[in-house]
Amino acid sequence: MTNHDATLTPPSTHGLRFKGTGKEYFGIWIVNVLLSIITLGIYSAWAKVRSKRYFYGNTQLAGDHFEYLATPMQILIGRIIAVAALACWSLLNNLQPVVAGVVALIFVCFIPVLAVRNLRFDARMSRFRNVCFDFKGGYVEAYKVMFFYPLLGYLAVSVVVGIVGVIFFNPRTLILAIVLGSIVGLAAMVWAYAWVTAALHRYIMNNYWYGNQAFSAEIQQGQFLRIALAAALVFVVLVAVLLAVLGVTGVFSLSSLSSLTTGGTESVADIYTLMIVCYVAFALVGVIISSYSRARVHNYVLSQTRVADLALSSRMPVWGYVGLVLTNVLLTVCTLGLAYPWVRVRSVRYVSEALAVQGDLSLQQVHGSAGQGQVAIADELSNAFNIEVGAF
Repeated sequence: MTNHDATLTPPSTHGLRFKGTGKEYFGIWIVNVLLSIITLGIYSAWAKVRSKRYFYGNTQLAGDHFEYLATPMQILIGRIIAVAALACWSLLNNLQPVVAGVVALIFVCFIPVLAVRNLRFDARMSRFRNVCFDFKGGYVEAYKVMFFYPLLGYLAVSVVVGIVGVIFFNPRTLILAIVLGSIVGLAAMVWAYAWVTAALHRYIMNNYWYGNQAFSAEIQQGQFLRIALAAALVFVVLVAVLLAVLGVTGVFSLSSLSSLTTGGTESVADIYTLMIVCYVAFALVGVIISSYSRARVHNYVLSQTRVADLALSSRMPVWGYVGLVLTNVLLTVCTLGLAYPWVRVRSVRYVSEALAVQGDLSLQQVHGSAGQGQVAIADELSNAFNIEVGAF
C-alpha cells in the first residue's frame, strides 16, 4: 500500500461491548443483598466492589476489559466515616436544630471539595490495559462551576422575574404579569441551565486523564441551550397532552374541581384521587424530560471528547433511551424491585454499546500508574448525602 493510499484509509472504529447478563448479575445481587442484611450493612462494602468489578470486567473495548481496583476495606473505611457523620448530624438535628443548620450550611460549602475527590477516586480506581485513569481538576475551578455559577444563575433568574413582576404589577394586568413572568422566568432558567451545565461538563471532561494523556473536549454553551430549549418544548407539549387527557377522561375538569368544594366523603376521595393521578402523571413527565436531556447531553459531551489521537463518539438513540428508562421504572415497580439486576444490565448495555472510539488503539505512547491506594471517604460521603456530580 502506498503512502497516498494509507492517508485515504479511514481510522478504525472500536465499539464498546458489554457481555454481562441479567441472570448472572442477579446471582451476585441477591447474595449481596442477603449478606448485607445479615451483617447489618458491613458486607455492603464487599457488595459494592463485587458489583463494580462485574460491570467493569464485562465491559470490553477492542477485546480488552476494564478493571475496578478499589478494595472492600477502602470502601468500608469511607462508609463507616460517612455513616458516622450522618448519624452525628441527625442526632445534632434533634438536639440542637440551629447548630445542625449551621453544620449543614458548612457542609454545603464543602460540596465542591467532596465532588472533586469523588471524581478523582472513581477515576483512579478505573484501569484499562494496565493504565489507570485520573482526574486532576482543581478546587478553585470546582468552586467556580459547582458553587458560584449555580448561585449566580439562581440570582439572575430571580432578578429577571422580579423585574418583570415590578414592571407589570397591577391588579388590572395581573394575568398578563403572571404569563409574562412565566415566559421570562422559563427563558432565564433555560439560559442559566445551559450556562451552568456547559461550564460543569467543560471542567470535568477537560480534567480527566488516561495515564499521561489528557482528555480534551470542546464544550459549547450554545449546544446546551438548544438541548434545554428542546427539553422545555417537550415539557410544554407533554403537559398540554396530559391536561387534555385528564380533561377528556373527566379526572381534571372545571366540573370535577367545583365538586371538590361541596365537602363530604366522596369529595375527599376525589381530592386524593386527583392528587395521586397528577403526582404520578407529572412524575412520568419529569422522568421523560430528565431522560431526554441526559441522553442528548451524553451524546454531545462524549462526541466532543478526544484522548490524544483517539476520538470518542456516542450515538445513543434519544427516544430509545427515554423508552428504556420508562420500561425500567415499570419493571422495577411491578416486580417490587426484583427486576433491578435486569434493569441495571440492560441500562449499562444500552449506554455503553452506543459508545465508540475512533483511532489507533495500540496506545504504545500511553503510560501511567497501575493503581493507587486511597480511602473512599469523599465517595461514601457523597453517596450518604446524595451528592451526585458526573460528566454524564
